[in-house]
Amino acid sequence: VKQLTLLYQEVLQEHRQAPHSAYALSRAMATHLQHWYPNAEGGWPMQRDRQLLLETIEDLSYGVCRAPLDTPLTFGSREVRRWWQRIRGFSHPEDWGTWTDGSPAIALFHVGESCALHAEFVLEPFIPDKNRAISVAVTVNGLLLDHWSFHGPDSLGPRQRSLRIPKEIIGDDGAIWLVFNIKNSRSPGQLGLSDDPRALGLALHQVALRALADGERAVEQP
Repeated sequence: VKQLTLLYQEVLQEHRQAPHSAYALSRAMATHLQHWYPNAEGGWPMQRDRQLLLETIEDLSYGVCRAPLDTPLTFGSREVRRWWQRIRGFSHPEDWGTWTDGSPAIALFHVGESCALHAEFVLEPFIPDKNRAISVAVTVNGLLLDHWSFHGPDSLGPRQRSLRIPKEIIGDDGAIWLVFNIKNSRSPGQLGLSDDPRALGLALHQVALRALADGERAVEQP
């Protein structure tokens, strides 16, 4: 330690005897600020590295990456972002999306922060004739948020359904456990339509998540 202190003092003494020019000092300061000054990409390099590490740990903990807001997220096999995880009650993803298979159908995703959300789903119920109907109880993090009802044949084809998720039920980690409790799901095999044994309820195409400001209400879909 004593030798290091002496060396430090010698460096300071040499600097005082031959100080850098104003140009050299300005160039050094500019280089320092260019590298270390906070910027639009998220702060100092060490801060960005730390944030990347935290996000990686978060992704590994949940098995999914953070779901981005304000952009359509598809449930299909072509979706390159691993933003949701099938826990139970879902069939394998197909090009267009994913069928629920039985009840309950449980999925996990997370938004990385606690905030009220408006979720806009594009989905299609399995009601192949006018005499069939299904009802869906939608639960998030243990709280029942809505009931969806579909009756054939008016509900044939993709439909939109919205869901408001209160901030109070989302923890600091932003985890969202989404549960569809589907009543009256049936397989095409039971209905004599094909040999498909899956108990089909909802065909999920995509969802868009949007953060809601305090007091803002989601627009209800007809």
